[in-house]
Amino acid sequence: MSQIVDEFELDTPIKIARDLATKMAQGKRPEQLRGVKPVLEKLQATEVDAIATTFDALSLDRAARAAMCCRPGASPFGDGHAAERICEALLQPVSAR
Repeated sequence: MSQIVDEFELDTPIKIARDLATKMAQGKRPEQLRGVKPVLEKLQATEVDAIATTFDALSLDRAARAAMCCRPGASPFGDGHAAERICEALLQPVSAR
């Protein structure tokens, strides 16, 4: 009989909460906050480094940069007619929706 292997991937908020809980000292709240400050500072530095690395890669890799951009001539903010479509939808009777 084979065993069922459950794969569970921790998402970022769970990882942060777990790391903070393990680093948090017993005691009063101010002491606990001082204890987790280095953990949060390290996390912040790691995130900043990851963002900087991604930006550096995009500045060097034209194909990656092009893949993240919208098609030529298109606005990343839409076509400018969203408000018109929303008003039209709101003015329709509920039964027609």
